[in-house]
Amino acid sequence: MLKELLDHFDQAISAAMVDDPVEHGRFTRAYVRAVFHDQALGKNNPSAGMSMTVLADPELQTHWSNWLAERLQIHEATDSNAMCEVVRLAADGVWLASFSTDPRTPFHTDRALSQMIALTYPPGANSFTNSDCDRH
Repeated sequence: MLKELLDHFDQAISAAMVDDPVEHGRFTRAYVRAVFHDQALGKNNPSAGMSMTVLADPELQTHWSNWLAERLQIHEATDSNAMCEVVRLAADGVWLASFSTDPRTPFHTDRALSQMIALTYPPGANSFTNSDCDRH
């Protein structure tokens, strides 16, 4: 089951990368988009149970870690910078937060997605500033 989930995730990432003309951060943008769009967020996701199992099973964690390490090695030239790493970790946090049933912890997925994507472009190539966070 995990292999099928990773295959689907990998295909979503590959498809998003084809449509992205900017090399710098391309894998990270595709990863973030796959987390937000191609993988249904939250407990209503049909694969949510398996996804959560990965957190608890060391063998599945190893499989996920190996998959991610392989992708990061492939895209090292374009996505090994610190900002892309932070954005991927933030996407993982959004995925995890989407399982919360506590209404006091909502997040604005559209806003988060657009800001995370903006952070993956080369320095000076986007209009994101810290003040953007203050306006929302």
